[in-house]
Amino acid sequence: MEGILTRRYTVKQCTVDARHTPVHPHGRTDDPADMKGAAAAMSTADHHEPAHSPQGTGATMGPETQMLNLKILQNLAQNNIYRDEESKAGIRALEKSLLGQGRRYTPVEAAECAGLPLETAQRIWHNVGFPTIPNHSPYFTETDVQMLADLQKLDADGDIRMEYVASLVRAEGQLTDRTVAWQIEALVHNIMVTENLSDNDARRKLLKDFPRYLEVLERLALYAYRRQMYAGILRLGLRENNVTTSGLSRLPLVRGVGFVDLVSYTSLVRNLDAAALSQLINHFEQSCLDVIAPLGGRIIKTLGDEVFFLTETPDTIAEISLQLSEKIGADPQLPEARVAFIWGEVLANRGDVYGSSVNLAARLVSLAEPGTVLTDNETANTLRQVGNRYTLTSQGTRNVRSFGNVDPVAVTRRANYTMEIDLS
Repeated sequence: MEGILTRRYTVKQCTVDARHTPVHPHGRTDDPADMKGAAAAMSTADHHEPAHSPQGTGATMGPETQMLNLKILQNLAQNNIYRDEESKAGIRALEKSLLGQGRRYTPVEAAECAGLPLETAQRIWHNVGFPTIPNHSPYFTETDVQMLADLQKLDADGDIRMEYVASLVRAEGQLTDRTVAWQIEALVHNIMVTENLSDNDARRKLLKDFPRYLEVLERLALYAYRRQMYAGILRLGLRENNVTTSGLSRLPLVRGVGFVDLVSYTSLVRNLDAAALSQLINHFEQSCLDVIAPLGGRIIKTLGDEVFFLTETPDTIAEISLQLSEKIGADPQLPEARVAFIWGEVLANRGDVYGSSVNLAARLVSLAEPGTVLTDNETANTLRQVGNRYTLTSQGTRNVRSFGNVDPVAVTRRANYTMEIDLS
């Protein structure tokens, strides 16, 4: 039988059991309504029958749909809102548009065809976010196998070691999981507001409407990825000056890290329903982004009532912190905020930022009074060196957990001064 992976290169000649649907030239596969071989293979291997379409067409549901249905049925706390015939048809259409059609490879077959040990392939699938699939249950499409082969080639060609390939996959899996959840909720809420539908009805309608949005959302994902990758590579040039001769320092980056925290958030949310809480969080995060991004900062993570942000220069971290305090303090829809920041050494790892500077900023934000901005004495000295822009007032020595005695410094803006950031 012909090798199945010929789009970019031939990975290996892979013989797939004839029970599965044959692959035609140019990548065309048989119609799923005729995929009796895959269904028979699943029944033979795992002793259970595949799910069939309710209209008696003989078409088998894909494995993702079957697994979703099993999970929903097993979770008695959830109500499957897709039980009606129109929703089931929408699920099948969605599976076709997102995953395509064609044979389903078992994990053993997919790993073999991609030229990877099964254990390595399973690690990659787990990093993407797949659950553990029984070794002899048809699950993967040819696209899945090709992606696995692409990743295998990075390691085989000596470009990227497999442990780092797995890390790249985990980054994509975790970020896209959050992106998808975020976008679905935004689309559902839009339908609820614009069409005055209940949450359940809006989710059913999205199931039908989603194919219309798919192309632009995919373009958006690629556009954002390219822009962020370009900016990220440029940031590689902003390294610490005192790097050792080995090319490594204890913590290779010096950055500004800050936290903004809403005051009395816990007591506030007790009186809010789900819709109001969602609106509050979205408004808070958007308000922070409206300050941080224009000044060249980045949001590292959000934690409901708290946003962790980072900048490349000490004056920028101070300015962002002050503007966040001012903007949130003037917003009647938000409670007051505490803000704290540190300029110091950090370690960037897997999209997050670590180090004692981060920990100290987190400790200081809990010491700040509502509507105030704090930093430490070392950062205050750095700010004095970059210009006479801020009023820096010592708050007296405080004992800070894990840091001992620390001298917090309150930061305020000098009269008639507003910073302008040159991003050219």
